[in-house]
Amino acid sequence: MCLQTLKFLIEVRNVSKNATTYSVLVASESKDYLLVIKNHTEKMGIFHDCCFAFNGEDALEKFREKKPDLFILDVILSKIDGLSVLEAIKNEGIHGNSKIVVTSATASEFSINKSFDYGADFFLIKPISFFTFRGRIMDLLQYNGQRKEESAENPEKHIIPPADVKTDVDQMSAITRIIQRIGFTPNMKGYKYVRYAISLGLQDEAILGKITQGLYPAVAENFNTTASRVERDIRHAVEVAWEKGDMRYIENLFGYTVDANRGKPTNSAFIAAIVDYINLNKVKID
Repeated sequence: MCLQTLKFLIEVRNVSKNATTYSVLVASESKDYLLVIKNHTEKMGIFHDCCFAFNGEDALEKFREKKPDLFILDVILSKIDGLSVLEAIKNEGIHGNSKIVVTSATASEFSINKSFDYGADFFLIKPISFFTFRGRIMDLLQYNGQRKEESAENPEKHIIPPADVKTDVDQMSAITRIIQRIGFTPNMKGYKYVRYAISLGLQDEAILGKITQGLYPAVAENFNTTASRVERDIRHAVEVAWEKGDMRYIENLFGYTVDANRGKPTNSAFIAAIVDYINLNKVKID
């Protein structure tokens, strides 16, 4: 058992001894992302009430009504965007004791600064691994109330980068090195989609089993495009890489069954193989 898992089990056991549980409101338009957060909160075992909002107006209304202990708010929302929801909460003076975590697939300086100006406690960059989520949320809910002042003074301390395998930088660097050695180039239309799809698979391997209804829509939502375009561009990029890429490296990565004369793998098989490779090698890739 790895040290990280052991520490988590010890924390869960300690939490179970404490009767304190919390309510959480999650606002996002992505059903897949909501499912990920729902799974994360259920695994933590400290939330007695988990409520969802699917647009900004709904999020603001439910925040007013429920006054949740924890509010997880996506920046990109329809009707009212996430930053406007935060601004309304601040202007109405209804923040109370709620802890607010803003999430986004990007980390623009404007969004980060505005989030903290309007009272956010943390800024998490998607995708968010369970261990990152659990660590930050446990820390936030059990903190003694000084988080707001520290966030305003030094916001960089409370910006949490995307989900990690070994470290966040290692994960994206590993993905980039692998797909470029296979034959992907940054000018390919499907390049950024493949990178993000692999990172989502590393965060939650279950999404690889529902690639059409889960993975493609999640990637599309992140890049503001359609699931069909994501599927098409990934398929084209894999075809080009398979024809022009480094077959020796591909054979090493995918195993002895690879044959240059055979057809390319499906999108799901390709992404799953790289996810497997990174997990098995713990991102120690040369």
